[in-house]
This record gives sequence, structure tokens and C-alpha cells, in this order.
Amino acid sequence: KEIENHEQRLLEHLNSECKRISQDYPTRADEFQERLQQLSDNYIELKETIKKRREHLELLENIHQYYYDLSEAEAWLGEQ
Repeated sequence: KEIENHEQRLLEHLNSECKRISQDYPTRADEFQERLQQLSDNYIELKETIKKRREHLELLENIHQYYYDLSEAEAWLGEQ
């Protein structure tokens, strides 16, 4: 969530800085644009990695809860 909250502002800042630097150094504008694209691609990868990790953690949490509930049920049955 933290990353998503800053995403729009981050992208706006990167784009505006790329434009500013490209104006200051017009001969390198293509290089700056390429680097901005690399940053954008890396950011997308980061978001996907975070999403996968979050899903994995949720799965692990569900598995843990399942085994906890199972253990509680076994203990209850043992008392009967």
C-alpha cells in the first residue's frame, strides 16, 4: 500500500525531472528518456514482485491458521 500511495507522485516527479534535464542537456535527451523507461520498467517489476510476495504471505497465513484450527480441534477431540 505504501508504494501505491506514492506511485502517482513518483511518476510525475520522474517525468518532470526527465523533461527538465533533457532541456538542460538536449544532446542527451534520448539517454534520459531511455533511463526513465528503465526506471518505469523496474518499478513495474517491483510492484509485481510485491504483489506475488503479498499473495504468498497470505497463503502462508491461511495455511498457518488451518493447522492451528486443526490442532485445536484435535485437542478438543482428545478431551472428549
